[in-house]
Amino acid sequence: MVYDYDLSSAFPSVAKELIDTRDCHWIESAEYQAKAVYGFVKCQVTIYDWVMVSPIIQETEAGLISPTGTWEEYLTKAELDFITKWKIGSWKILEGHWAITTRKAMRKPLKVPLEKLLVYKQGTELQKLLAKRMSVGAFYGKFGEEWSEEFGDYFNSVYFAEISTAVRLQVGEFLYAHGIGPGDNEGRKHLLAIGVDGIMLDCPIEEISK
Repeated sequence: MVYDYDLSSAFPSVAKELIDTRDCHWIESAEYQAKAVYGFVKCQVTIYDWVMVSPIIQETEAGLISPTGTWEEYLTKAELDFITKWKIGSWKILEGHWAITTRKAMRKPLKVPLEKLLVYKQGTELQKLLAKRMSVGAFYGKFGEEWSEEFGDYFNSVYFAEISTAVRLQVGEFLYAHGIGPGDNEGRKHLLAIGVDGIMLDCPIEEISK
């Protein structure tokens, strides 16, 4: 039997907490900026050989993989923090761009509309369908929309990268917190597949994390 676990409203839940980039100024530095709300770096990253489950990905000609070893990669601040928190590797920043804000009350431009959509997801079947399509398509897909010679009207590389990364790291957090990985432990043996916003196991997760 297969047990499917998905993050609830993963993409809109992340998007509604995004900080307004108009309130930020950007600095370029190879030093880690702890106070930055966003960070995008070129770095030399190492994922230890014993790590069997990792949300840190590498883009290759064959597709996306989650390798071990050392390579140069572009990562977000959140990914650096994840590696440090779970002690699955190390990193050295080569180039970095950081968004800094001095506002105490950080504005979140997507919070109100997306919270309304999340309420609609609890309504009728039609409301649920419309809310799902609008929250993922209009607020996530539009941020990464690009054509052969131009970007879409709502293209926002910061938000697009932050949303996709945050969801992937949340899946990683869920796995690790329930004893599935990062190494070749008993929990990992029950892992069948990892999706964009969820996982599949061959047993109930309660049997692994108890």
